[in-house]
Amino acid sequence: MNIKAFYAIIKPICTCYFVMYVCLTLISKWLKSKGIHSDVLRIGNLVIFFVTFLSLFIITRKRIFTNAFAFVQAIYGSVFIKMILCSVAVFTYIYNTTKPNKPAILLLMPIYLVYLALEVMAFLKLQNQLKSNTNA
Repeated sequence: MNIKAFYAIIKPICTCYFVMYVCLTLISKWLKSKGIHSDVLRIGNLVIFFVTFLSLFIITRKRIFTNAFAFVQAIYGSVFIKMILCSVAVFTYIYNTTKPNKPAILLLMPIYLVYLALEVMAFLKLQNQLKSNTNA
Protein backbone atom coordinates (compact mmCIF):
# COMPACT_ATOMS: atom_id res chain seq x y z
CA MET A 1 0.00 0.00 0.00
CA ASN A 2 1.38 3.38 -0.92
CA ILE A 3 1.37 6.51 1.21
CA LYS A 4 -1.39 8.18 -0.81
CA ALA A 5 -3.79 5.28 -0.23
CA PHE A 6 -2.96 5.17 3.48
CA TYR A 7 -3.55 8.92 3.73
CA ALA A 8 -6.96 8.53 2.07
CA ILE A 9 -7.87 5.90 4.68
CA ILE A 10 -6.58 7.83 7.70
CA LYS A 11 -7.90 11.28 6.64
CA PRO A 12 -11.44 10.86 8.08
CA ILE A 13 -10.02 9.69 11.41
CA CYS A 14 -7.66 12.67 11.64
CA THR A 15 -10.51 15.00 10.71
CA CYS A 16 -12.68 13.44 13.41
CA TYR A 17 -9.94 13.94 16.00
CA PHE A 18 -9.51 17.63 15.20
CA VAL A 19 -13.26 18.29 15.06
CA MET A 20 -13.76 16.53 18.42
CA TYR A 21 -10.85 18.45 19.95
CA VAL A 22 -12.20 21.81 18.78
CA CYS A 23 -15.73 20.97 19.93
CA LEU A 24 -14.51 19.82 23.35
CA THR A 25 -12.45 22.99 23.68
CA LEU A 26 -15.38 25.20 22.70
CA ILE A 27 -17.83 23.60 25.14
CA SER A 28 -15.36 23.16 27.99
CA LYS A 29 -17.04 25.82 30.15
CA TRP A 30 -20.43 24.18 29.69
CA LEU A 31 -18.95 20.77 30.51
CA LYS A 32 -17.32 22.20 33.63
CA SER A 33 -20.68 23.59 34.77
CA LYS A 34 -22.10 20.05 34.46
CA GLY A 35 -19.22 18.59 36.49
CA ILE A 36 -17.40 16.99 33.56
CA HIS A 37 -13.67 17.53 33.16
CA SER A 38 -13.01 18.52 29.56
CA ASP A 39 -9.31 17.74 29.96
CA VAL A 40 -10.16 14.08 30.58
CA LEU A 41 -12.27 14.07 27.42
CA ARG A 42 -9.55 15.74 25.32
CA ILE A 43 -6.87 13.35 26.57
CA GLY A 44 -9.23 10.41 26.09
CA ASN A 45 -9.94 11.59 22.56
CA LEU A 46 -6.19 11.71 21.91
CA VAL A 47 -5.69 8.21 23.34
CA ILE A 48 -8.53 6.76 21.27
CA PHE A 49 -7.17 8.51 18.16
CA PHE A 50 -3.68 7.07 18.65
CA VAL A 51 -5.00 3.58 19.38
CA THR A 52 -7.20 3.75 16.26
CA PHE A 53 -4.26 4.97 14.20
CA LEU A 54 -2.06 2.19 15.58
CA SER A 55 -4.58 -0.54 14.84
CA LEU A 56 -5.16 0.80 11.31
CA PHE A 57 -1.42 0.94 10.73
CA ILE A 58 -0.92 -2.63 11.91
CA ILE A 59 -3.81 -4.01 9.87
CA THR A 60 -2.93 -2.14 6.67
CA ARG A 61 0.66 -3.33 6.85
CA LYS A 62 -0.44 -6.96 7.02
CA ARG A 63 -2.74 -6.80 3.97
CA ILE A 64 -4.52 -9.95 5.05
CA PHE A 65 -7.84 -9.25 3.37
CA THR A 66 -7.78 -12.27 1.08
CA ASN A 67 -11.30 -13.42 1.97
CA ALA A 68 -14.29 -12.43 4.09
CA PHE A 69 -13.07 -14.42 7.10
CA ALA A 70 -9.73 -12.59 7.10
CA PHE A 71 -11.54 -9.26 6.86
CA VAL A 72 -13.80 -10.02 9.84
CA GLN A 73 -10.82 -11.39 11.76
CA ALA A 74 -8.93 -8.13 11.12
CA ILE A 75 -11.84 -6.05 12.41
CA TYR A 76 -12.23 -8.20 15.53
CA GLY A 77 -8.49 -8.04 16.15
CA SER A 78 -8.52 -4.29 15.81
CA VAL A 79 -11.48 -3.93 18.18
CA PHE A 80 -9.76 -6.20 20.69
CA ILE A 81 -6.49 -4.20 20.52
CA LYS A 82 -8.39 -0.94 20.94
CA MET A 83 -10.48 -2.22 23.82
CA ILE A 84 -7.46 -3.56 25.74
CA LEU A 85 -5.41 -0.38 25.25
CA CYS A 86 -8.34 1.89 26.12
CA SER A 87 -9.06 -0.19 29.23
CA VAL A 88 -5.43 0.13 30.29
CA ALA A 89 -5.65 3.91 29.80
CA VAL A 90 -8.86 4.14 31.87
CA PHE A 91 -7.47 1.98 34.68
CA THR A 92 -4.27 4.04 34.69
CA TYR A 93 -6.34 7.22 34.98
CA ILE A 94 -8.46 5.78 37.79
CA TYR A 95 -5.41 4.46 39.65
CA ASN A 96 -3.44 7.75 39.42
CA THR A 97 -6.33 10.08 40.27
CA THR A 98 -7.68 10.61 43.74
CA LYS A 99 -11.20 11.32 42.46
CA PRO A 100 -11.79 10.13 38.88
CA ASN A 101 -14.42 11.94 36.84
CA LYS A 102 -16.91 9.18 36.01
CA PRO A 103 -19.13 11.25 33.67
CA ALA A 104 -16.11 12.06 31.53
CA ILE A 105 -15.16 8.38 31.37
CA LEU A 106 -18.71 7.48 30.34
CA LEU A 107 -18.74 10.20 27.67
CA LEU A 108 -15.65 8.64 26.13
CA MET A 109 -17.71 5.59 25.11
CA PRO A 110 -19.63 7.42 22.33
CA ILE A 111 -16.32 8.89 21.16
CA TYR A 112 -14.91 5.36 21.05
CA LEU A 113 -17.91 4.22 19.00
CA VAL A 114 -17.43 7.07 16.51
CA TYR A 115 -13.80 6.08 15.99
CA LEU A 116 -14.84 2.44 15.71
CA ALA A 117 -17.35 3.28 12.97
CA LEU A 118 -14.73 5.33 11.11
CA GLU A 119 -12.25 2.48 11.41
CA VAL A 120 -14.70 -0.06 10.02
CA MET A 121 -15.44 2.30 7.12
CA ALA A 122 -11.69 2.59 6.52
CA PHE A 123 -11.40 -1.21 6.52
CA LEU A 124 -14.24 -1.45 4.01
CA LYS A 125 -12.55 1.13 1.80
CA LEU A 126 -9.30 -0.81 2.03
CA GLN A 127 -11.10 -4.06 1.22
CA ASN A 128 -12.66 -2.47 -1.87
CA GLN A 129 -9.28 -1.09 -2.98
CA LEU A 130 -7.64 -4.49 -2.60
CA LYS A 131 -10.50 -6.19 -4.50
CA SER A 132 -10.25 -3.68 -7.35
CA ASN A 133 -6.46 -4.15 -7.51
CA THR A 134 -6.75 -7.94 -7.69
CA ASN A 135 -9.57 -7.83 -10.27
CA ALA A 136 -7.80 -5.33 -12.50
